[in-house]
Amino acid sequence: MKIFKLLVILFVVSLLHACANQRLFTVDSDSESKKKFEQKQNIIADTATKSEITLSAAISALLTTAEKQVSVEDFNGAAASLERALRISPNEALVHLRLAAVRLKQGQAHAALQLAFKGQSLMETRSNSGNKTVLEKQFWQVIGDCYRYLGNAQKAEQAYRNL
Repeated sequence: MKIFKLLVILFVVSLLHACANQRLFTVDSDSESKKKFEQKQNIIADTATKSEITLSAAISALLTTAEKQVSVEDFNGAAASLERALRISPNEALVHLRLAAVRLKQGQAHAALQLAFKGQSLMETRSNSGNKTVLEKQFWQVIGDCYRYLGNAQKAEQAYRNL
């Protein structure tokens, strides 16, 4: 039993490491904005801590499946996996974040914004510290990307300032 727990912990840590180093959404725009975007993504990846989130094995497996589906651009499959994870754990902020990123890749920016704001509100109920976690920064990144996709540069920049 101890070996199983150790394996689960190692799996979750490696999953979080992979998630922290993955970019959620790339934006094609002018070179200066693109450089700023890439710098902010690197800051998020560099400051990741693996102990911020504890996930069940089922949620971890569904997140891994969704990540693989996104890597082969199966966004509908990824969305289905993440929606299942959301049914299992509706208050898991990370699932909201990943589903928001997938919805944005599907071109559903309004749905992505709703998911990001919902997930962000779940984070606020859990954390009383003034420090922004990696997950909170990723939410702001997705929110900024949504606004940029919708053509609202002012709100996008406001979101990016929260990184």
